This record gives sequence, structure tokens and C-alpha cells, in this order.
Amino acid sequence: MAWFLPPPPQVRWGEEVEWAIEVQHLEGAPALWAMVEVVDLPPFLEMAPTVQAFPLEMGQRRSIPLRFRLSHPAQGQVPLRLRLSGWNVKPQEKTVSLAVGVSSP
Repeated sequence: MAWFLPPPPQVRWGEEVEWAIEVQHLEGAPALWAMVEVVDLPPFLEMAPTVQAFPLEMGQRRSIPLRFRLSHPAQGQVPLRLRLSGWNVKPQEKTVSLAVGVSSP
């Protein structure tokens, strides 16, 4: 299982942004169920409930959208820990830096 993280978007107060993470089934079981989740989401960052388990066949690639919204004024870089896991999937984690900024809603 491989996953590809494009550069994270900047999240501004009052706006919702989408960040698509690509996952691909490369080896192991002929079929599996996988999911991407955010671990330890900061309290000022809301995430739409879009992360679900999904099936993948060998060689198949899929885009998983994550949607974020900044619920309180904040500014700077926020570490975001992501976990790829599921049925027949060896768990993997990656930490990215998500830029948050203030703008008028």
C-alpha cells in the first residue's frame, strides 16, 4: 500500500478546503479495505466526516478527500498526523504541517 500526499492547503477562518490524498494498492492481499484518518485533530480545526473505509483491488489507485474548516481564528503551522490503516493493511503514519491563517468569513 502506498499513499501520496500533495502539499497541504492553507486553511483560513470561515472557509472549507479539500485536500485529496492518493492511495494505491501495490502488493500483498488481492483485495483490501483501507482508510485514512487524522490522529489528534487540533480543537480549532474541524473536519467534515468524509473519511471512510473503501475497497481496493491490486493495482487500483483512489483519491480520498479530506475536508477541513478553521472554527476559531488561528495562525501559523499546525502539525497534522495522518494514519493509513484498514483490513489487510499494515498501518502507516505520516505527519504534515498544515498552514492556518486568518481571513474574514
